[in-house]
Amino acid sequence: MRAFRFGVDCDVYTNRKALVPHRNAPLTETGRLRLARCVVEDGWPLRRAAERFQVSPTTAQRWSDRYREHGEAGMADHSSRPHRSPHRTPTRTERRIIKVRLLRRWARPASRACLPALCLPELAELPNPQVTARRTLHHIAHRVRNIPRLGDLAASRLHAATDTLVTRGQLLHLPEKQADDYEFNGRILRLAEDLALLSANPDHLVEACAQLASMDPPTVVSPAPSRTLIRVVDDNLDPDYDRPARLLERHSEHRRAETLAALAANPHTPHAAVGDVLQVLHPAELVWIAEKVESPDWFINTAAAVPAAEEEDDGVLRLLSDDELGKHPDPAAVLQSWLDFPAADEMLSRSDIYRAVVKSRHHTPEHLRQIPADEILCRHEPEVVLKMLLDHCGRSTDRWTALAAAMSFPYDEERITFGELLDSLHGVPTRAQTS
Repeated sequence: MRAFRFGVDCDVYTNRKALVPHRNAPLTETGRLRLARCVVEDGWPLRRAAERFQVSPTTAQRWSDRYREHGEAGMADHSSRPHRSPHRTPTRTERRIIKVRLLRRWARPASRACLPALCLPELAELPNPQVTARRTLHHIAHRVRNIPRLGDLAASRLHAATDTLVTRGQLLHLPEKQADDYEFNGRILRLAEDLALLSANPDHLVEACAQLASMDPPTVVSPAPSRTLIRVVDDNLDPDYDRPARLLERHSEHRRAETLAALAANPHTPHAAVGDVLQVLHPAELVWIAEKVESPDWFINTAAAVPAAEEEDDGVLRLLSDDELGKHPDPAAVLQSWLDFPAADEMLSRSDIYRAVVKSRHHTPEHLRQIPADEILCRHEPEVVLKMLLDHCGRSTDRWTALAAAMSFPYDEERITFGELLDSLHGVPTRAQTS
């Protein structure tokens, strides 16, 4: 027999604990490891890593510190159970309570009436002015996910509370996304997930669908084959490793399609609103729905009926090796198409593109001028552009000093390109070094 004690799944008789990841946790152990490696090993700023993984900079700092101290083992969840509990209910009493719950199943009318108030104090009108409407709604959704029977026992009260919270907190009136708001998309997704579970208001569900449609499309980039990849996967490479749906999941960019499927499963969501979102989804998201979503049938059929644009591929940018580029009649044009690919909002994918262009023997100075200066001089191979730097700076100590000052690269959304960095050196007087 199993029960939950202090947030831990445990065996009542053997007291054997089995920690499991929280279903609403923003990061799994694999995601935490990727985040920590981006910060610790790749030198990412905390805010940029937080934006990529849709967490707060504080969360990014915590997992980075654990990785520095404990390595991969530090990515596992820690038990929140206190070391001691002087007022803990005796084990004998606990077992009797669990037995009564399992045998009676809250069948009596009095128990049925009390259960929602006991498990959902937010619905019992308890005064708690410090908790916002959004937070309260998320707490209710969290309880219902942990105790699914509440959805049936308190359905009418849940629907009424959800409508009240959405209206009181104006949760569906989101401001425009700001440049430094790294959790904007995450808030849209979490609100839509909670409404898909709790709401019976078609207007609210339609607005949640509209917010999903307004999100930026994902960027799906398949990295070029490398010795590192071959060494990792060896001969066990899944033949579907490069499929669009798998690429979406590896980059955690399938959540919009997953949330839309949850909204479609709500019987109160208008089908037309879901169909409008399907029209603007990325081709890879439609593939993910066809492969991963099991129901409802009308949703799968509607997604399959979305017409593909003429001459449109599966929406995946596949980076090629130098040998494959050499077989193309115009390798430089292929590299330029990579740089023109709309991946500006996805830092990991954009970094893959820059790395492939810089390391390719087919790149030209014009290609390098379009890449952010910090990507070339700090993260990849600076010797590639050494000749260009010598041509612009020569023996001028002032220009070399100005170059060193410009290479501080503070965190800024407006990243200067390598070409802009070189052009800024033209205004520096050329005072030659004297021996």
